[in-house]
Amino acid sequence: MRLLRLYLTVIICLAALFVDAQQLDIPQLQKMLEQETFEIDTVLKTKGYLLLEKDVDSSTTTLYYNHVQQNSNGPSWVRSLTLMDVNMGVVKSRLIKYRTYNKEEYLQLNTYLLYNNYKTKGKFDFGNEEHVLYTNGKSDIRIMTIQNKLQDGRLLKSYEFEVGK
Repeated sequence: MRLLRLYLTVIICLAALFVDAQQLDIPQLQKMLEQETFEIDTVLKTKGYLLLEKDVDSSTTTLYYNHVQQNSNGPSWVRSLTLMDVNMGVVKSRLIKYRTYNKEEYLQLNTYLLYNNYKTKGKFDFGNEEHVLYTNGKSDIRIMTIQNKLQDGRLLKSYEFEVGK
Protein backbone atom coordinates (compact mmCIF):
# COMPACT_ATOMS: atom_id res chain seq x y z
CA MET A 1 0.00 0.00 0.00
CA ARG A 2 2.87 2.37 0.80
CA LEU A 3 4.42 1.68 -2.58
CA LEU A 4 1.08 2.41 -4.26
CA ARG A 5 0.78 5.73 -2.42
CA LEU A 6 4.35 6.67 -3.34
CA TYR A 7 3.66 5.76 -6.97
CA LEU A 8 0.46 7.82 -7.01
CA THR A 9 2.22 10.78 -5.37
CA VAL A 10 4.88 10.73 -8.09
CA ILE A 11 2.15 10.60 -10.75
CA ILE A 12 0.40 13.59 -9.18
CA CYS A 13 3.62 15.61 -9.14
CA LEU A 14 4.32 14.80 -12.77
CA ALA A 15 0.73 15.44 -13.78
CA ALA A 16 0.81 18.83 -12.09
CA LEU A 17 3.52 19.86 -14.52
CA PHE A 18 1.36 19.03 -17.53
CA VAL A 19 -2.25 19.54 -16.48
CA ASP A 20 -3.70 22.97 -17.06
CA ALA A 21 -5.17 24.92 -14.18
CA GLN A 22 -8.53 24.89 -15.98
CA GLN A 23 -9.28 21.44 -14.66
CA LEU A 24 -11.66 21.06 -11.75
CA ASP A 25 -11.01 19.02 -8.64
CA ILE A 26 -13.27 16.94 -6.40
CA PRO A 27 -13.69 19.62 -3.67
CA GLN A 28 -14.72 22.18 -6.33
CA LEU A 29 -17.29 19.77 -7.76
CA GLN A 30 -18.67 19.02 -4.30
CA LYS A 31 -18.83 22.72 -3.45
CA MET A 32 -20.92 23.29 -6.60
CA LEU A 33 -23.62 21.07 -5.11
CA GLU A 34 -24.32 23.86 -2.59
CA GLN A 35 -23.68 26.94 -4.75
CA GLU A 36 -26.22 29.02 -6.61
CA THR A 37 -26.26 28.47 -10.36
CA PHE A 38 -24.99 31.98 -11.10
CA GLU A 39 -21.98 31.35 -8.80
CA ILE A 40 -21.10 28.17 -10.66
CA ASP A 41 -21.50 29.97 -13.98
CA THR A 42 -19.12 32.71 -12.82
CA VAL A 43 -16.49 30.22 -11.61
CA LEU A 44 -16.61 28.23 -14.85
CA LYS A 45 -16.52 31.28 -17.12
CA THR A 46 -13.56 32.65 -15.13
CA LYS A 47 -11.75 29.37 -15.86
CA GLY A 48 -12.50 29.67 -19.58
CA TYR A 49 -15.47 27.31 -19.81
CA LEU A 50 -18.19 28.19 -22.30
CA LEU A 51 -21.89 27.62 -21.74
CA LEU A 52 -22.83 25.58 -24.81
CA GLU A 53 -26.45 24.81 -24.05
CA LYS A 54 -29.11 25.56 -21.48
CA ASP A 55 -32.27 23.44 -21.24
CA VAL A 56 -35.01 24.69 -18.91
CA ASP A 57 -38.52 23.39 -18.34
CA SER A 58 -40.99 23.55 -15.47
CA SER A 59 -39.06 21.23 -13.13
CA THR A 60 -35.52 20.82 -14.50
CA THR A 61 -32.58 22.92 -15.60
CA THR A 62 -29.59 21.44 -17.42
CA LEU A 63 -26.48 23.44 -18.26
CA TYR A 64 -23.70 22.15 -20.52
CA TYR A 65 -20.23 23.73 -20.28
CA ASN A 66 -17.13 22.97 -22.32
CA HIS A 67 -13.46 23.91 -22.11
CA VAL A 68 -10.79 23.23 -24.74
CA GLN A 69 -7.18 23.42 -23.59
CA GLN A 70 -5.05 24.21 -26.63
CA ASN A 71 -1.45 23.02 -26.36
CA SER A 72 1.10 23.95 -29.01
CA ASN A 73 3.64 21.38 -27.74
CA GLY A 74 1.29 18.48 -27.04
CA PRO A 75 -2.25 17.20 -27.24
CA SER A 76 -5.20 19.49 -26.73
CA TRP A 77 -7.67 18.46 -24.05
CA VAL A 78 -11.43 18.82 -23.88
CA ARG A 79 -13.23 19.02 -20.56
CA SER A 80 -16.95 19.33 -19.99
CA LEU A 81 -19.27 19.87 -17.08
CA THR A 82 -22.98 19.12 -17.00
CA LEU A 83 -25.09 20.61 -14.22
CA MET A 84 -28.57 19.15 -13.74
CA ASP A 85 -31.07 20.62 -11.27
CA VAL A 86 -34.46 19.11 -10.49
CA ASN A 87 -37.02 21.10 -8.53
CA MET A 88 -40.38 19.45 -7.95
CA GLY A 89 -41.73 21.39 -5.00
CA VAL A 90 -40.30 19.80 -1.86
CA VAL A 91 -38.02 17.50 -3.87
CA LYS A 92 -34.84 19.24 -4.98
CA SER A 93 -31.78 17.57 -6.39
CA ARG A 94 -28.53 18.46 -8.18
CA LEU A 95 -26.19 16.25 -10.18
CA ILE A 96 -22.84 17.39 -11.56
CA LYS A 97 -20.93 15.41 -14.15
CA TYR A 98 -17.35 16.36 -15.02
CA ARG A 99 -15.70 14.73 -18.04
CA THR A 100 -12.06 14.69 -19.09
CA TYR A 101 -10.07 12.74 -21.65
CA ASN A 102 -6.76 13.29 -19.87
CA LYS A 103 -5.58 10.12 -18.12
CA GLU A 104 -3.18 12.02 -15.84
CA GLU A 105 -6.03 14.22 -14.66
CA TYR A 106 -8.13 11.10 -14.06
CA LEU A 107 -5.32 9.58 -11.96
CA GLN A 108 -4.95 12.82 -10.02
CA LEU A 109 -8.67 12.91 -9.18
CA ASN A 110 -8.57 9.23 -8.18
CA THR A 111 -5.60 9.89 -5.92
CA TYR A 112 -7.61 12.56 -4.11
CA LEU A 113 -10.22 9.88 -3.35
CA LEU A 114 -7.56 7.50 -2.02
CA TYR A 115 -6.10 10.14 0.32
CA ASN A 116 -9.54 11.21 1.55
CA ASN A 117 -10.75 7.80 2.74
CA TYR A 118 -13.04 6.97 -0.16
CA LYS A 119 -13.64 3.24 -0.51
CA THR A 120 -15.11 1.25 -3.37
CA LYS A 121 -18.82 0.72 -2.79
CA GLY A 122 -19.58 -1.03 -6.07
CA LYS A 123 -18.23 -1.85 -9.53
CA PHE A 124 -20.35 -2.23 -12.63
CA ASP A 125 -19.15 -3.39 -16.06
CA PHE A 126 -21.33 -2.47 -19.04
CA GLY A 127 -18.99 -3.60 -21.83
CA ASN A 128 -17.56 -0.36 -23.18
CA GLU A 129 -18.26 1.41 -19.86
CA GLU A 130 -17.03 0.70 -16.36
CA HIS A 131 -18.68 2.45 -13.41
CA VAL A 132 -17.12 2.50 -9.96
CA LEU A 133 -19.00 3.97 -7.00
CA TYR A 134 -16.86 5.36 -4.16
CA THR A 135 -17.98 6.52 -0.73
CA ASN A 136 -16.36 8.01 2.35
CA GLY A 137 -19.48 7.56 4.46
CA LYS A 138 -20.63 11.16 3.88
CA SER A 139 -20.71 11.46 0.09
CA ASP A 140 -20.63 9.21 -2.94
CA ILE A 141 -18.74 9.75 -6.18
CA ARG A 142 -19.31 7.71 -9.31
CA ILE A 143 -16.46 7.41 -11.81
CA MET A 144 -17.27 6.18 -15.29
CA THR A 145 -14.55 5.09 -17.68
CA ILE A 146 -15.97 4.97 -21.19
CA GLN A 147 -14.46 3.65 -24.43
CA ASN A 148 -15.71 5.99 -27.17
CA LYS A 149 -15.42 4.70 -30.73
CA LEU A 150 -14.37 7.39 -33.19
CA GLN A 151 -15.55 7.52 -36.81
CA ASP A 152 -12.20 6.16 -38.03
CA GLY A 153 -12.54 3.14 -35.71
CA ARG A 154 -10.05 4.25 -33.06
CA LEU A 155 -11.06 4.17 -29.40
CA LEU A 156 -10.82 7.23 -27.17
CA LYS A 157 -11.23 6.80 -23.43
CA SER A 158 -13.17 9.39 -21.42
CA TYR A 159 -13.41 9.69 -17.65
CA GLU A 160 -16.54 11.04 -15.98
CA PHE A 161 -16.83 12.05 -12.33
CA GLU A 162 -20.36 12.34 -11.00
CA VAL A 163 -21.33 13.99 -7.71
CA GLY A 164 -24.76 14.66 -6.24
CA LYS A 165 -28.05 12.88 -6.72
